[in-house]
Amino acid sequence: AAQAPVRLSLNLLASSDPPEAASWLLCEVSDFSPPNILLMWLEDQREVNTSWFATTHPTPQPGSTMFWAWSVLRVPGPTSPQPATYTCVVSHEDSRTLLNASRSLDVSCKSPLDPGLGGGLCGGP
Repeated sequence: AAQAPVRLSLNLLASSDPPEAASWLLCEVSDFSPPNILLMWLEDQREVNTSWFATTHPTPQPGSTMFWAWSVLRVPGPTSPQPATYTCVVSHEDSRTLLNASRSLDVSCKSPLDPGLGGGLCGGP
């Protein structure tokens, strides 16, 4: 029997340390059948380039007729002075609505004088 996804979780795998390094977000979706599913990522409501993330093929859940899949997103170091919101969006053929989970991630520039940021990229002197 067909079933739309029931569970969706979005977790921070690793935050950037030092701040100019990348962070990683994990989106997991489970309890769906058939395995035809689409996972995509948004950054502040704009579609993320597919080179920023990797998504597994749906895998059968042990002892069940349901499937699960996950996607990991690499969030690059600071690119703007404001925090960004990242959203994992899931589309399944048995659901008329999109399932989504969001997380605000502060990858903003901390020091406008940091030479690694292009000399004032974030609006400093």
